Amino acid sequence: MEPERVGVNRSRVLAVLAVSSVLSLGSGCQDPVPPAGRAVSDVVAREVTLMVREGTDGYVAPSDAELSSIGPLAEALLAGRGAEAGSRAAALGYELVNGIDVDGRRFTVAREPEGNRRGWATMVVAQSGGRTVVEVPHPWADRETETVGLALFRSLGARVLLIGGAHSAANADGSADPVHQVGSAFHAAHVAMATQGLSAVQLQGFSTRRHPALAADVMVSAAQPVPTPIAESVAAALRSSGLDVCLFGPARCDDLGGRTNEQGRASIAAGTEFVIVEFSTRLRQRPDWVSSVVGPVTAAVASGGPAFTGAPTPG
Repeated sequence: MEPERVGVNRSRVLAVLAVSSVLSLGSGCQDPVPPAGRAVSDVVAREVTLMVREGTDGYVAPSDAELSSIGPLAEALLAGRGAEAGSRAAALGYELVNGIDVDGRRFTVAREPEGNRRGWATMVVAQSGGRTVVEVPHPWADRETETVGLALFRSLGARVLLIGGAHSAANADGSADPVHQVGSAFHAAHVAMATQGLSAVQLQGFSTRRHPALAADVMVSAAQPVPTPIAESVAAALRSSGLDVCLFGPARCDDLGGRTNEQGRASIAAGTEFVIVEFSTRLRQRPDWVSSVVGPVTAAVASGGPAFTGAPTPG
C-alpha cells in the first residue's frame, strides 16, 4: 500500500457512519444500553474524526513496556475478563466503553481518549462471533476502507474490528504505518489475536495513479508468494460479482501483494489464516462500491470453515 494524498469530501463517509456521541465514557468498563443508532458505526466515525492526521508528526510510537502490555489487554477483552481489561487499559492510557450494536451484539471498545491521542489502534471486541478479525490499518488514508470494514464486521459476525489510529503518512519517517511496523499497537494487538487462534481479513487501498500498470479493481493476497485457498476463494467471489481482480502470486500483482506485511508474517508464524483485500482508487470512487464487495467477501470468508467461523473464543 502507498498512501494516497487526495482531497476527499468526507461528508458522505461520515453520514454513512452516523457520527454521534456514542456510549458512556471512562477508564472503567460500564454496561449501558445505548439509544438506537448508537453502535459500532459511532465508534468508527469517532476514531476517523480524531485520528492523527497526515504530515503532522503526531504519531507517538509505544515504548517496549507499553507494547508488551497491549497483547494482554487484547487477550483479557477476548476472554471477557472485564476487571483485568479495565486495569490494563487504564495503565496504557486507554479507556473502555461498552455498547450494543444494531444486530444486538454487545461489544467493548478499547480506545484512546480524546485528550490523549497518540495514533495507536482501536479494538472493538464483540462478546460473541466467529474467529475473524477485520482489520483497517489505514483509515482515511485508504479512503472508505473504514466503511467497508464496518460493513464486513457486521456481515461476517466477526469477533474483532481492529482500526489504525493514525494516517499512514502522519510521520515523515513512515513509523505511523502499522502494516510495516512490528513496534506498533496495531501489530501487537494483531499478534495477540492470532496467538488466540483468530484469522484476519485486512482491508487496504491502492492508488491507481501510483500503480498504473495494475488495471485491476481489487488485489487479493495471502501475504505469501503462493495463494492460499481462502485468498483464491475471495478472489473468485469478487470476480463473480463482475470486478477485475488480481490474485497475488508468482508474476502477478508483483508490485503489491503484501510481501512485507508484518501482520501477514505474524499470522503465518501463528498458523492462522490471513488475507489482504486491496481496493483501487477507481473502485472506491464508485457510489456502490461497498455493496459490490461486502457480499462476495462475506460469502468467501464464511466458506473458509472453522478458521473463520468456528466456535467463538471465550467471551
